[in-house]
Amino acid sequence: MATSINATVLVPFGNGNEAMFNLYEDDSLNQVDSTGQEQNLVRGVQQIATGKDFSGNDVLFALFRDGTLAEYGPSITFTTLANGNAVSQIGTGKNLDGKAVLFALFADGTLAEFGDGISFTTLANGNAVSQIRRGKSFSGAEVLFALFADGTLAEYGPSISFTTLANGNAVSQIRRGKNQIGEDVLFALFVDGTLAEYGPGISFTTLANGNPVKQITTGKNLNGKDVLFALFSDGILAEFGEGISFTTLANGNFVKQIVSGKDVNGQPVLFALFADGTLAEYGPGNSFNILANSNPVKQITTGKNLNGKDVLFALFSDITLATYGEGMTFTTLADKGELKKLTQNGQLAGGPPIVFEVVKKLFGIVVGGWQSFLINSLTGDSSPGQTERMLDSLYGRDWTAGRSGRTEGGGYTRAGVDTSVESREEASRTA
Repeated sequence: MATSINATVLVPFGNGNEAMFNLYEDDSLNQVDSTGQEQNLVRGVQQIATGKDFSGNDVLFALFRDGTLAEYGPSITFTTLANGNAVSQIGTGKNLDGKAVLFALFADGTLAEFGDGISFTTLANGNAVSQIRRGKSFSGAEVLFALFADGTLAEYGPSISFTTLANGNAVSQIRRGKNQIGEDVLFALFVDGTLAEYGPGISFTTLANGNPVKQITTGKNLNGKDVLFALFSDGILAEFGEGISFTTLANGNFVKQIVSGKDVNGQPVLFALFADGTLAEYGPGNSFNILANSNPVKQITTGKNLNGKDVLFALFSDITLATYGEGMTFTTLADKGELKKLTQNGQLAGGPPIVFEVVKKLFGIVVGGWQSFLINSLTGDSSPGQTERMLDSLYGRDWTAGRSGRTEGGGYTRAGVDTSVESREEASRTA
């Protein structure tokens, strides 16, 4: 069993019966009996929540890593919901009529609500949503925040029907956490690089003196404290949170990219890719431990391996694609020669099919995106500007604008849905 609990819920099953469930960092879901003993029910769960199903039964909702949403109760053993359609995030709250519901964000960007007498009713006119978070509005009301694929940020709740926030200015990322004085707030990273906080009595107050930020994510720092990580446009990586005001990390060395994931021991960490190609991990008791024997890395992102486990994918400077994560050191998926064949015919002769799927998911919605990126790598042109121009040309838009396209993890969204590991991990703690 993992040593760290990710989430705990108490489900009132009726007739005075209650059941407690613990979701651990290793994705194990356990039920706690009356004596405090735990029994493992299932593995591979990324989020849990409690609520009522369509028939009015009190149930446990479990979102699996493969996108399956299921319900569990005294006479219900993980019954699949929503016709098995893939779900990327879940959350609980109250709908427009004030009724307690489960919110489900599907992989295609559709946002729906489900509950007693409500069977996955589509919200927001079906407009694609990329991220959802729970929180409190400026007035202090409990709401659901929805970041749409076009960058619009809105809030939804009792008598609040997707009210646009921040004057409609485009937002690229949202995260939930504590500000410097310990208040629970929503962090919003705008397309122009402005980072701001929003919450009760706080209306998008600019942070970090307005210095432009290009990526944010949440996680735990060296001391195990929950913080917001901010990667500034000048390459400075800093952490922010309760009692912490943008403390510079990694001695101020230039960082190219950050993603959240799990280390070889299954502990949540922040992966940082430095300008010189050094890849390191940072987290509780781990101060930028250098990985991969210091072999230079060109790009990193997160995704699922052949077994459906969330892992880090690293493209090394020698054009080797490798994977790293819980229970595994850097395992090569394909070398330069195999990847070159992939650009020529879209398949690997005798090679693992997972490579083809990985490169499609990680580096482009269509194979052409990966082909172009890889060709640039093979020819030695790996400058960020060149890659960005290629992506602009491919998708006909500015991917830095946070619209349906590139995520902070270096990969791409599906119909605007943020499927990055850090998005799912934070959501699992805030469902």
